[in-house]
Amino acid sequence: MPSVLHDNAKKCQFDKIIDRVVTHPNEASQQTEHGDTCLHLIATKDTPMHVLKVVVKAYPQAAILRNKWDKLPLDYAIENHKSSPDIISFLRGLEKDQYREEKIRLEKKVQSLTKDVERLKKLVPSDLAKNVKIKTKEELISSHVVPDLKAHVSIGRLEERLNLLDRNVQSLESDNKKKKY
Repeated sequence: MPSVLHDNAKKCQFDKIIDRVVTHPNEASQQTEHGDTCLHLIATKDTPMHVLKVVVKAYPQAAILRNKWDKLPLDYAIENHKSSPDIISFLRGLEKDQYREEKIRLEKKVQSLTKDVERLKKLVPSDLAKNVKIKTKEELISSHVVPDLKAHVSIGRLEERLNLLDRNVQSLESDNKKKKY
């Protein structure tokens, strides 16, 4: 369901967009049924730079969100022949900044998950560890690279693998206890 901010963006009501973002900044992160944020919508218009900056300040991550048609706000600004070179340049810079921040966040997550893998490796008894295939950090990174972001891991898949590994370790520990008795 479109928000009031989306309605204002569709109607090019730039003053209302600013007012709405100031009073309801969370609406800048909401997406339409097609995956468009307010930034996607205003990138298709001849939007003044100050309006664009207000929306971006409320939700900068919108710069790297792709909609149902795999489009970024930057794609719409480029396709919109009314967009100024300054707006296109601003969105390009914003996109790079957001990818950089996302890369840092994912690298921290990889480090954390790698520590978890190492912890789980220590829990597996040495005679059973030979049968458990645990990938190294490098293998995980190379096998699950996110498109457009070099050396990023698909965190969801990695977490699934770690959860499965954790369940396997618990199962192995349970089996070892049964064998001892």
